[in-house]
Amino acid sequence: MNEKPLITLNQYIAKRKIFEIPSYQRGYVWGKSRRTNSNDTDSVSFFINNLIQGFETKSSMFLQGVTVSELSDKIVIIDGQQRTTLLYLIMLYLGKVGNFTIRYTVRKESDSFLQGLKGKSLEEIVKICSLNENEAYQDIYFFKKSLCLIHRKLQNIDKEKLFQYLSNQIKFLYINIPEANAASIFTMMNGNKADMLAQEVIKADLLRLVSQPRNEVVIDESTRWDTNMIRSRYAREWDKWLHWWNRTDVQDFYNTKNIMGLLIETLYNSKEKDQLSYEGFKRVFLDKDDKIKAAKDTFSMLRKLQKRFEDVFYNYELHNNIGSVMHIQRNAQPFIQSYFVRTDEITDINLYSDLVYLGVNHSDIIKFDKKAIQMAYDYSFDVLQNDNLYNEEDKEPAFRQLLRRNVQAYTDIKQAFDFEIWKERSLEHIFPKSKENELGSFEGNSGVHSIGNLVLLYKNDNSSFNASSFNDKKAIYFSLDKRKGFKSRNLLHTISVFASEKWGIEEIKKQKETFLDEFKNQYAKYNAKYSDENA
Repeated sequence: MNEKPLITLNQYIAKRKIFEIPSYQRGYVWGKSRRTNSNDTDSVSFFINNLIQGFETKSSMFLQGVTVSELSDKIVIIDGQQRTTLLYLIMLYLGKVGNFTIRYTVRKESDSFLQGLKGKSLEEIVKICSLNENEAYQDIYFFKKSLCLIHRKLQNIDKEKLFQYLSNQIKFLYINIPEANAASIFTMMNGNKADMLAQEVIKADLLRLVSQPRNEVVIDESTRWDTNMIRSRYAREWDKWLHWWNRTDVQDFYNTKNIMGLLIETLYNSKEKDQLSYEGFKRVFLDKDDKIKAAKDTFSMLRKLQKRFEDVFYNYELHNNIGSVMHIQRNAQPFIQSYFVRTDEITDINLYSDLVYLGVNHSDIIKFDKKAIQMAYDYSFDVLQNDNLYNEEDKEPAFRQLLRRNVQAYTDIKQAFDFEIWKERSLEHIFPKSKENELGSFEGNSGVHSIGNLVLLYKNDNSSFNASSFNDKKAIYFSLDKRKGFKSRNLLHTISVFASEKWGIEEIKKQKETFLDEFKNQYAKYNAKYSDENA
């Protein structure tokens, strides 16, 4: 390894070589929100704000080092891909990209997008940066997002002066290492980085192994071409998984913020119970006599598991049943293993989700512990019968059963339910509790706190109602003026209640009776399985 010279961006570009992003690198993700104590919620904003500060104060800006393998016709970027790509996009925006060229070797669509930006006017680039949440390729989505942020922050700055500053005052260590050591050094450098998770290093090793030729003594240009083609195919498939798991709706549904969602962790935890690490994954799946076969087998297992996750998400019945489980259970990992990996353990997902709504834990459901299930049923029924339910400490049975009614309403119309409500849930009094004395007698009390007078509502929407009368709440609920901000309008069971013509003591009594009858009927079909009488 050579010395570590400090170079400017101008010197970096002046090498007049193609900057190549190799197959083991992750895709471009700068622009993605990140955890931070500052107001800069993404790396692009953080970078550009520092750039502007340096430009305005006329002080040099020092970046983290860039590690490369410098070859005769190209520079392979081992570490520094995100920074280099962002600098490239900034230079494009300034109209000064010149001889600066980046190539994404195994991501043809990403590469084509970048090459297509060259020669475009500022107006064309600004137009291109418009975002589409359904963008098929992660790289392209974040290329566009970065361009949006660049335009927003730099549009009023003198572009010629900023270019001069960028060229001469951006400085970083330039580290050149032999090509043969590139992949291993990448793994070593990134294995412990805060922003480089184990999944990314696992990907690097998997792509390296699955594309290796067998029994090749001489590696010629033809072999290299075949290897790159194979690696490209696997990399594109991986990137599709990555893009899917980085969708907000997918992450919310599966309760995960990991870059590869639950995919790799689930496979790993099918063999090991400790926390996922690159070393652990390699030991379990890749450290075999035939490493190439092991890598391909592992990729096949991941492919099969990914399909199962996608099938659940896109099938409305599975989506609704499993979504309930994923959100109600505090630790869904045992369920995930049983359903997604050991696929023969849960044969009736409808039964499983119904028992989760009762509050039965995973272990008791799998064992079908009749006593535990009966106790959960009896407890839930007692809570739902309680006319002072709202004031009791434990309202979870009410929350769970109201959620079930809303989810079931979506299943009935063959649509997927949005489980965001579970994180923002509240119980709303239909008849206002502050006007309880106006309601009249209800078997010794007003019944204002009973299940007959409660519906599921988003917290923020709850505050909109305050102590309004039923008619005023109904007007707010169905107001066209508040359609955009009033999310509770998507709760079909709640809608059915607010669609009532009036609301008083008789309606509350009827609603409670109807709710309890539905509850008993829902679980009556399982009674023969779990009741003490049949134990």
